[in-house]
Amino acid sequence: MNIFVQRRLHVYLLVGFCNVAGLVQQQVSLSSFRQSQQQQHSSALALALAALSSSSLDQSLVENQLGYLVKNFVCVSCRTTQSGKPVAIQTYPLQGGSPRRQAKAAITKGTATTKGTAAATPIGIGAPFPTLYWLTEPLISRAIGDLERQGYVASIEEQIRSNDKLSTDLIKCHQEYANDRWNSISCQDKAFLTDPKADSATIRMRDMLQKSGIAGTNLTIATSTTSTISNTIPSLKCLHTHYAHYRSLLAAPTRRQHDDERRTINPVGQLVHDQLIRDFSDLEL
Repeated sequence: MNIFVQRRLHVYLLVGFCNVAGLVQQQVSLSSFRQSQQQQHSSALALALAALSSSSLDQSLVENQLGYLVKNFVCVSCRTTQSGKPVAIQTYPLQGGSPRRQAKAAITKGTATTKGTAAATPIGIGAPFPTLYWLTEPLISRAIGDLERQGYVASIEEQIRSNDKLSTDLIKCHQEYANDRWNSISCQDKAFLTDPKADSATIRMRDMLQKSGIAGTNLTIATSTTSTISNTIPSLKCLHTHYAHYRSLLAAPTRRQHDDERRTINPVGQLVHDQLIRDFSDLEL
């Protein structure tokens, strides 16, 4: 079986399991528990089957949006509220990116070296792709690009830094994003990356996947101890990536890092969403 098919099946099964776990946690009365539990398991199974059956259609929609289908496509992670068009996708953290990015990898003995650089990537595992959620809807992407050109990166960063609650939430989002990315990697690839005999290129790749947050944010900076929480906030890099994360988690509120821990809503994505509503009233979100 193709390794990417195995990985997608692994993700679908994991999503199905998480849906079941989340549904069982809902509060129901003792008298109706058994009936509710049966309905919940049936619903989770139906969702998993629907995801499998619609994957070809979703791939076509995403390919139409981007002009190509990313090699490490996993699933559509969120959709527009009216027509249901894909807004963002979830990707596999390895062997991804645009065809142009993939074409830059030149295979050599033992490593895949990017032309013009000294960086090396182990053969058989592919280049790291740290963007777990990728914004694909072109009109939304263009609108966010307009916000960035108007200076909203600095404006939103200032709003975050001036509010301790938003600052704390953003740091949590970076940490959870890195955990989600690492947890989505197959056992086979994790074994390769964590091999005690791994070479320096593999170690750098592992560190990138484990220790970088949204848009490649350095978690060492984001989790450093300082006098005020706002001083730990790294500079914002890409509103698109934050928005894709925000919408993807909003579309699946029962996703959990652990059974007893809910995801933190991305405050940058929330501020971007609010601004899109104000400035682009005709845009389907």
